[in-house]
Amino acid sequence: MDEFIMEQNSYHAVIDLSGAEAAFAVNTGAGTAPLLLEYKTMRGRSASLLLEWIQQCLAQHQLKPGHISRWTVGSGPGSFTGLRIAASLVGGLIFNKDNVKARSLPSALGLAAGINPGIGEKTALLFDGRNNEMLLFGTVNEDGQLKADGATEVLDGSSAAGYCAGYDRLAALEHDRQALEKLLDKDLFGRVEFLERLPVEQMLDIPSDNWDNDLTALVYIRQAVFVKPLMANTL
Repeated sequence: MDEFIMEQNSYHAVIDLSGAEAAFAVNTGAGTAPLLLEYKTMRGRSASLLLEWIQQCLAQHQLKPGHISRWTVGSGPGSFTGLRIAASLVGGLIFNKDNVKARSLPSALGLAAGINPGIGEKTALLFDGRNNEMLLFGTVNEDGQLKADGATEVLDGSSAAGYCAGYDRLAALEHDRQALEKLLDKDLFGRVEFLERLPVEQMLDIPSDNWDNDLTALVYIRQAVFVKPLMANTL
């Protein structure tokens, strides 16, 4: 009987592997409290255990991946490898299942939701871009709905101040604090609101109309660099 009840419920799961840790949450509908919220550090080859970890999290609530009828996958910005692993995993789970829907959603929107911006406020989400640069993803709260404002930039210390001046709020993950402190001037750094972890559960309630099962729309602010291979006779 319990199994039958679970089959009838609509479970919505979100998985994000944009950073050094995987974040996973499940609820039973918009506005409901998360049924589960879990984080696990995953670096390098440990990401191959993502499916096993998801199964373990669900099993604690007598659930399986097959009980999930909607999937949200964090699309970044973040680790190219992590983003692709999460998207590919969910793509496999939903393959050839007409009753399951999935979408990609910028992880940055979840981070913005974590600081609860007011109506009309613009928020810049800042990420360590390495090489003395930072990545910026812009959002805006339009009538209570968080949306990307179209801004995706790679900035250095000199360009950051002017660009960030156009935003009401700045937010970043605690993991990037040291890198941003080295890059930003004191006043600008003082404006940054830091969150300990990506509030991935917030992504469950962000509405969108792209439930098209296309998980390839990933946020690549810094494009991957292609290095032309050397010809054998040049070695």
